Amino acid sequence: MGVTFNDKGEYDKAIEYYKAALSIDVPDEISQSETPKIYLYLLNIYNNKGDMKSAKQYTVLVTSSLTEVAPKSNTLKEMYGALAYYYRQTGDYKTALKYRDLEIATKEQISSEANTPALLGADKSFYIKQKDKEAQILKSDVFFLILLGVIVICIVLAFVLLLWREHKKGKAEILACTEKYDILEGMLLSMSEKHTQIEDEIKSMLEDH
Repeated sequence: MGVTFNDKGEYDKAIEYYKAALSIDVPDEISQSETPKIYLYLLNIYNNKGDMKSAKQYTVLVTSSLTEVAPKSNTLKEMYGALAYYYRQTGDYKTALKYRDLEIATKEQISSEANTPALLGADKSFYIKQKDKEAQILKSDVFFLILLGVIVICIVLAFVLLLWREHKKGKAEILACTEKYDILEGMLLSMSEKHTQIEDEIKSMLEDH
């Protein structure tokens, strides 16, 4: 209700509602989370009304409640913004600048966390693409190595076949030479026998005379 009155510009009704909410006895855990927000709402109302005297009271309360608010939250960002506005209105520009910087830093942290899932998704997509690229490169390298291995094996087989053919050819030549040697040996033996026979005939003829 207080927010509704505040949005309508009915500041007095909003103030009344918020102060009534502060006076209600509520559990500590609820009070701890809601009270700083109510201080913030009241500070914003007095800032908007230009009631710096009343705003000062809630400036103190908001400042003391900063540690009770979750970091990197919109509530904390708005608290810094309300404090910056108050000090700017009072002419304390140094303090106003300090809270303005804190407001900007908190806003950036909130934005960064909001973008974290998208960043993680982008990182994951990039990682997958990189791994796919590496797999393609590895696949190409494996194919190249297989092709190179096949070429080497073919060269080795061709060399072995050549050696086998040369060995076979050499063996055939040796066999041919052996056959020729046997023939020549046979011819020499035959000639030797004929020579012996002729010698015997000559010797026999000489003996007859």
